[in-house]
Amino acid sequence: MKKYCILLLFITLFVCVACQTGYKKYDEFGGGYKETFYAPDRAMVYYFGNSSTKQEDVGDYALLRSAELAVENNYKYFIVVENKDLTKISTYTSPGGVETKETKTKKGDTTENKTEVRYIPPTTKTNVLPAVTLEVQFYKEKPELPNNTFTYDAVFLYNSLRKKYEITD
Repeated sequence: MKKYCILLLFITLFVCVACQTGYKKYDEFGGGYKETFYAPDRAMVYYFGNSSTKQEDVGDYALLRSAELAVENNYKYFIVVENKDLTKISTYTSPGGVETKETKTKKGDTTENKTEVRYIPPTTKTNVLPAVTLEVQFYKEKPELPNNTFTYDAVFLYNSLRKKYEITD
């Protein structure tokens, strides 16, 4: 029974790791969002995905968290002052090798030995962990800013992204 429980735990962990990081609060194993306020109206918003998360989704989730923070703190608008791509890319190349398989076949009084040699080529795996950080400035009223500064409507963006990703809670 104990072996069965351990096997079930490993299968569950494997399935969880293989899934895309959805919109959620940050944890060390599956990514998610976190933020740091530097002033009542200014924050850094981070979103960390896993190797199954699309870069587009990471950006959208960071914007969604920014919109949530605006709404929670009674702000109607926000701008992204700065954004940074924190994506980590790593590669690993296996050394490859040779696999030998020996089989014995008995025919009457004789035994026939057969050796198969199989070459396993080196393989390279690339792991991409998308992440982004947004420095955001919140506003109670729509600010008068230069034309090249995009102002987000927090409530509209909040509703739009929750609908896009089918977030219901």
